[in-house]
Amino acid sequence: MLPNVGPWEMIVILLVAFLVFGSKRLPEVARGIGKGIREFRREISGVTDEINGTRDAVRNAPPPASAFKDESEKKDEDARNPSDPVIL
Repeated sequence: MLPNVGPWEMIVILLVAFLVFGSKRLPEVARGIGKGIREFRREISGVTDEINGTRDAVRNAPPPASAFKDESEKKDEDARNPSDPVIL
């Protein structure tokens, strides 16, 4: 959860929170923080899903029409100027 926070640091954080908020408000504050974290994770998950969906849609999209036009022009040019003459 918290990187590089050992047990002694966690005890100090909890002690300071207890002194600041008191024993009556501490559970309310903890619930509020928990709700906030859950909502944040839910929103991040939604954004991630939306980004992945857009990425997949772009990957699966057909190539632009200009790509087909370039290929057809190349085939027409090859038909007009064959590199290997046909001997009959």
